[in-house]
Amino acid sequence: MNYIKINNYALCMLLWFLPLGAKAQRSIEFTWQKEQEHRADKQYTEEKHYKKGKLHGVYKKLDAQGNLVTKGCYVAGKRHGKWWELMTMYASYHYIEYNYKHGIITEIFDYSAWGKNKDSPKRIEDHYILQPDARNYTVHEIYWDGKPIGKKQEL
Repeated sequence: MNYIKINNYALCMLLWFLPLGAKAQRSIEFTWQKEQEHRADKQYTEEKHYKKGKLHGVYKKLDAQGNLVTKGCYVAGKRHGKWWELMTMYASYHYIEYNYKHGIITEIFDYSAWGKNKDSPKRIEDHYILQPDARNYTVHEIYWDGKPIGKKQEL
């Protein structure tokens, strides 16, 4: 009987936390899909390099005003290392940073600020660690308050 109670408890905990992980993954996918739709009718300039017919080296994408919207590196045709994407569809400063290892995403850092420029106070930081794959990951979330905290209490 105790065995059944433990399994029921474990099942309840799994069902309770499962939507949180699924929601987080859908959130990044939804954000990127909407960003792609937002960028579809805009003009961009790309800087890219090839080696033996494959993308290799620094990659940059700039909008019509010359603002950097994408930055990363290719190794033998696959994304590798840090990739940075500015989310241009938002009124606030928002970017997503991806860490790749030979074409496979290992980490995602999602950052947004309260204001439009990059020096604005932080609003939300999400750090996704995809280990060993995209279906098994952990999320670290920080929600920053936009109001000043006030005076430091002295002891």
